[in-house]
Amino acid sequence: MINVHCICHRLALACADTGDDLLFVKDFETTLLQLWTFFKNSPKRLKIYVKVAMNLGHFDALSKRKKKRLIKSVKRAVRTRWLSLHASVDSLFEEYVGMLHALRSMKDDQAVGGAIAVGLLKKMDSVKFLGVLYMLKYMLPHLSVLSKTFQTGSLNFSRIVPSIEKTKYKIQDLAKKRTHLEQLRLDINGRLAACDISLSEEDEKLIETFGTRYAQAISKNIDERFPKEALDILDAFSVFNACYMIAIIMYIYIYLHIAVIYISITSNRI
Repeated sequence: MINVHCICHRLALACADTGDDLLFVKDFETTLLQLWTFFKNSPKRLKIYVKVAMNLGHFDALSKRKKKRLIKSVKRAVRTRWLSLHASVDSLFEEYVGMLHALRSMKDDQAVGGAIAVGLLKKMDSVKFLGVLYMLKYMLPHLSVLSKTFQTGSLNFSRIVPSIEKTKYKIQDLAKKRTHLEQLRLDINGRLAACDISLSEEDEKLIETFGTRYAQAISKNIDERFPKEALDILDAFSVFNACYMIAIIMYIYIYLHIAVIYISITSNRI
């Protein structure tokens, strides 16, 4: 009997390993969890956040229904459910301006946890934090797509290896093109202008390094969690794919049909 571990679990472990390998990712995840806890445990703080965000015009273009959904959208980054990190990053990416101003408004008010707000601000009110946020915003979706591909009920085994290689290539390509840095550079003077955060050349080099290191680490950890011998076994199961079996049967049928014709022609000549 051949045992093959759950491929979804392998992917989750590869992503968790990357967080452990890279301190800046681990710190980001910790801050995200602290931020979720800070607002989850206090309706008063959440109310302050909503009020500040409204005053900033952060929600002006949204419908009432979407506003209610956004109020509850600060999601917990639970590493045993890795995809929740992607959801949390998406939420914070959209709400960063309002969240930052809310924390700034609470930092001197001990009645709403001013000391905790100060601690969160030290982490979040920086271009380094934004760099990690933007990096994950653009790279995590590809890992999420890969995870969902693995979870489909009618998974074609022949798609596993190409899907993994495609995901690694796309993440490495994002790092090479510095997509996260280029977008952050545009947003600093755009939607993030109210945050009053600047981006120096040194900051840009650091953020570029984040992308490169993350792409290298996630590729390495995926390779370690999906060794070639395991992938070869999974790929071998593709012969049981219905489409492949039909193709093989058709190939055999055509081959035999040609063989019969050839034998018939040869016999007539004799």
